[in-house]
Amino acid sequence: MDESSFIKEFEERMLACGNERAQLLDSIFNNIFQLMAILSPDGELLAVNEAALQICGVKKSDVLGRKFWDTAWWSHSKEVRLNLIEKIDEARAGNSMKFETTFSDADGGIRTLENNINPVKNEKGGVVFIISMGRDITDNKKHIDSLVKSEQKYRYLTENISDVVWECDLNFHFSFISSSVYKFLGYTADEFLKFSLNDLIAKSGFYDIQKRLVAEMTEIVSGGLSKYKQNSFLVEVQCIHKNGDLIWAEITYSYRFNSDNNLIGIFGVARNVTERKKNENELKETKKQLEKNNHELKTAISEAKTLAKAANEANEAKNRFLANMSHEIRTPMNGILGFIRLLTETALSEKQQEYIKIINFSSNHLLDLIKDMLDYSKIEVGQLKLDYKPVNLKDFIQKMYDIFWPQCFQKGITLIFDSDDSIDRLFYIDELRFKQIISNLLSNAIKFTENGEIYFCVTLNSIVDNMALLSIIVSDTGIGIEAGNIEKIFDRFYQIDDSNIKKYQGSGLGLAIVKGLVEMMDGKIYVESRPEKGSRFIVELNALLDENSSSISASNSLQDNNKSAAAAMLDKKIKILAVEDDQISCLLLSTLATINEWEIFIVHNGREACETYSRQEFDVVLMDVQMPEMNGIEATIAIREIERVRAGKRIPIIAITAYALEGDCENFIKSGMDDYISKPFEESELIAKIKKYLG
Repeated sequence: MDESSFIKEFEERMLACGNERAQLLDSIFNNIFQLMAILSPDGELLAVNEAALQICGVKKSDVLGRKFWDTAWWSHSKEVRLNLIEKIDEARAGNSMKFETTFSDADGGIRTLENNINPVKNEKGGVVFIISMGRDITDNKKHIDSLVKSEQKYRYLTENISDVVWECDLNFHFSFISSSVYKFLGYTADEFLKFSLNDLIAKSGFYDIQKRLVAEMTEIVSGGLSKYKQNSFLVEVQCIHKNGDLIWAEITYSYRFNSDNNLIGIFGVARNVTERKKNENELKETKKQLEKNNHELKTAISEAKTLAKAANEANEAKNRFLANMSHEIRTPMNGILGFIRLLTETALSEKQQEYIKIINFSSNHLLDLIKDMLDYSKIEVGQLKLDYKPVNLKDFIQKMYDIFWPQCFQKGITLIFDSDDSIDRLFYIDELRFKQIISNLLSNAIKFTENGEIYFCVTLNSIVDNMALLSIIVSDTGIGIEAGNIEKIFDRFYQIDDSNIKKYQGSGLGLAIVKGLVEMMDGKIYVESRPEKGSRFIVELNALLDENSSSISASNSLQDNNKSAAAAMLDKKIKILAVEDDQISCLLLSTLATINEWEIFIVHNGREACETYSRQEFDVVLMDVQMPEMNGIEATIAIREIERVRAGKRIPIIAITAYALEGDCENFIKSGMDDYISKPFEESELIAKIKKYLG
């Protein structure tokens, strides 16, 4: 077949494939990363892909129609061109071959090519064209050369240091030992390689070190890779010298892994520390003698200190327990958060700043989760207090999504996040407890979902008198819950699988904490679930809407309501001065005043209270105790002094405070207060106290 007939046949075959398949073949040809060319049986270049053109910096028009060996790829070497002619001759004869050669790149550099030349035959066995497919292996060759040099350098170092460098397999048979072993144990390297670890370590210590190594390797195989892959370990053992002497060795070892992270051996360095151990033993004997001489005196002092310390610890242990737990947990987290803050002060890209924000939020989230055990005990005894503050829910929920999305991604499940602008405003919530509720629900969903998706949303259902009804929904496509177990899942320490081979780990406190927190917030939680289909948790909570974040129409409506309420209050005779720094408490007192048609003036510390009282007259003062600038006791003393100077009437001062320990009430009365109400208080209790002094 002549060249023109071949080209015509090639074109006809491509057309016969159909346009779509031809386009696909063309796309594959031009996008494959290997250097590919199609030649006529005589070596004329018929087609070449983009990779081959780009690496040499030539155009198709420069090479098509020319003999393959006369193109720019091979211009650097006559020997290479002649070799290529021979290879094409062999291909024309019907032979395939693989060989290494060199070629010129676009910058004039010489690179190494692993080339495959294969003939393509027709039905009759005749060669119709030749395909050349090459792979640039220059970098691989350099890497191999680098490894060889590195190995040579490594061997030079190991042969020229006094410490013994060694390697062994997982059966403790030595595969490498440096020549310094001769000075250490009296063996040549060749002699030593015939031994295993148990031949060289004294029997008194071998079983301990063998037990340790086996335990560590078992832990690695069981999932402890990260602990051992980048770390080295230290052990001291007695080795047996060729002459029978016992030599103390300090061995630093690490585990070796292949590219697939499979454990393949142990690598280490041994140092002779016999002299040091001898000195240590002498020091121990000297210390032992000194301790014996002073034993009686130390015992007497120790017993006296122990008795005194025991008496104090017995009284303080219970109160100190929670404080110590908090301290021990917060101390390491303080380091994490502190360095995150330092990092934010360095030059960071916008993306890095975003990562730092997520890390900072996640670190705080982790600290919050650690408190679960402590919080549950507080929930049980009713000691957990809620701290309501204005929070933008949309921003908050986005942060939660940023925390849990990576966990879902790693597990191969989809996290669907849904929210709208209705929650893009401030709500008074306890952010920490709100986070605990959502975190526990999402963590459970991820834990029990192997594939599929998790849906997560927070919606605003309604607003009545500035009180919003919020719904939190977390649904999954996980294992689901049997109908008979749905109520049990909120019991403390309850787990769906409590066998000793359970697949899903956990303390069994997460949902118990969720239920406890929801009930503390006067909310409700519902569960819908079907085995093997998934679960859906719905939480309904009330949250006070921050007036300043309402829509314009809502703000105007609220202002009109406030005006009418204020007009009504002006007609009332009861005029109250409330001294309170907590926003939620202020809001509560203001709400109670509106309901009872009192006229109320709220200030936020004792100094403001004294200034306000000196300018106006009031019927009663409701006084918080712990406040900034001037506390409630100091303010009461100052108010009584103002009354003495202006010879006015004595105003009733009622303390409203969280202090409720024995003796607090007496201190308040002593300062000049008339009565005391402990937080949390009932509306009826407050009304009764006011009527007691104004009735």
